[in-house]
This record gives sequence, structure tokens and C-alpha cells, in this order.
Amino acid sequence: TTKSKFNDEDFKRQLATNPDQLKLARKHKIKVGDYDFRERVVLEDRDKINSAYFDKTYFEDKNDKNDLANYFESQKEGAKVVAKTLETMFDFSKINSVLEIGCAYGQTLNEIKAVKRTGIDISEYAVNEGKKYFKDLELVAVDIQQKDAIEKIKEKYDLVYSCITLEHIFPENIDIVLTNLNKWTKLNGWNYHNIDLSQGRDRTHYCIKPRRWWIDKFKEFGFDSKNVGDFEKYNFFVFQKTAEVK
Repeated sequence: TTKSKFNDEDFKRQLATNPDQLKLARKHKIKVGDYDFRERVVLEDRDKINSAYFDKTYFEDKNDKNDLANYFESQKEGAKVVAKTLETMFDFSKINSVLEIGCAYGQTLNEIKAVKRTGIDISEYAVNEGKKYFKDLELVAVDIQQKDAIEKIKEKYDLVYSCITLEHIFPENIDIVLTNLNKWTKLNGWNYHNIDLSQGRDRTHYCIKPRRWWIDKFKEFGFDSKNVGDFEKYNFFVFQKTAEVK
């Protein structure tokens, strides 16, 4: 394993993206939200990151992989909150198809009212568990960092969304991921992403970038950023696809 390249400049940049965190930092000096930034997170060895890594222990047992425990139960209310947020942001009378990136068991997707609901996740374990609970969802094990991911999901959707997923991507694979997102989104369709901009304590948060970086990167791949108002402080991003990419 290698230590995260996390320094004071990263700290200041992250604070600049979130005024609420900045207030907390000034008040508590060292503690920001739930994260102690004195702690230098040791990122997981990349060679271990595959479907098998995100197994039962990842989702159900609090351990050195992350702080999760009993994921299915703990996410029930959160899934409803995310679905409600999406209903607030988008006119679902015009959205017939939805794709969730990093769906885990599919709890959030199950709360969304759409004709076609597809969820993908790198974890075969999570997808298989989700199929036991949610028979009406199309859940597929897909690694979005692979170029052939587009072969497993060939349709285009009105809305593509993710919650705390894109920060897990290896930085060198972001272009592949955004190409896939473009191909899965209908022209003039929408993307919503809640992206963690801080390292946190998850050992697989490899792509920690400031808000402006994500906006510029999505722009390169045919997505225009939309103003989300007060939702910005929660690290919400909304993009509309305005161009196709090859």
C-alpha cells in the first residue's frame, strides 16, 4: 500500500469547496465534519480493487476497508432521501428511464418512479443480494472503469445518476468513465452526481478533486453543468448532455 498524497494545500482546497466545513474547521481547529484531517489515510493497494474486494465484509462488517456496517438496513432512510432529492431536481413526468451508477443493492433505485430502472455496480455480491429484494429492477454487475462496460449496458437513459461513487475511480480511468456516461445518456438527457470531495476514511477514495475540476472534466465529455443553488454545499452536481462523444 502507498500513503495518500494528502497535504495542507489539499486541505485548504477542500475547505474552499464547502463553506459549512470551513466554519467547522475554524471552530474546532482540526476536526471538519466527521473527518479528522490529521489522519493520513492509507489507500488500498489498487491491485486488490475488483468485484471480489466489494464483498459481504465490505457491505456488512465495520472493518479496515471502511466504516460501513449492516449496509442494507443503514441505507433504508438514505435511499428515500436521495429519491426525494431527485424528484425535487427533475421533472419525472418527462423521465421514463433511469440508470444508477454504483447502485449497491438497488435501494435508492427502488424508490424512484420510472418505467425502466437499471442499476450497475462493480460488486457482484451487492448486485446478487439486490436481486433477492428487488425483482422489478434490472441490476447488472459492471465495472465502469472498463471500456467494454458499454457492451453490457447498451441503452441510453433520460437520467443517469450516482451517489458517492465517482471518487472511487482511479484518476487515470476518469476519461473512460465519462465516455461511458455520455454513451449511456440520451442527448439533452440529465446526469446527477453526489461526489465526495474529501478523502474521508474510505480506503478506495482515489479521485479526490475540487468541484471546479469535476465541472471542467464533464464539459470535456459533452456535459454542461447546471446551477444547483443551495444543493452545492452538499457536493451535488447536475449536468445536461449537449453533445455526443466518440
